[in-house]
Amino acid sequence: MPELGVPGQGKTAASVNGGLSAEGHAPIALGLAAILIGLGALVGGALVALDGRVGPLALPGGLPPMPRETVALFLLLSGGLTTLLGALCLSKAHDL
Repeated sequence: MPELGVPGQGKTAASVNGGLSAEGHAPIALGLAAILIGLGALVGGALVALDGRVGPLALPGGLPPMPRETVALFLLLSGGLTTLLGALCLSKAHDL
């Protein structure tokens, strides 16, 4: 009688597959990595924005110095987007 919704009578997807499928592990790992990288960029952007120093920020690789506000804004936007994409990846991996 699993079609009538009696608890304990039917097999769930987790009991049949023994947990997550092999396709579900990689998106979860990538989603968690994206969330951690995004949060790191958000914290870095906040630290650059809230730093009391004034003047341009020296960039590596021979790039010209940029204003601190520009660097902070770029870090905050890219970190927020990366965190959002990581969360989206985790939610899609939950459906697998």
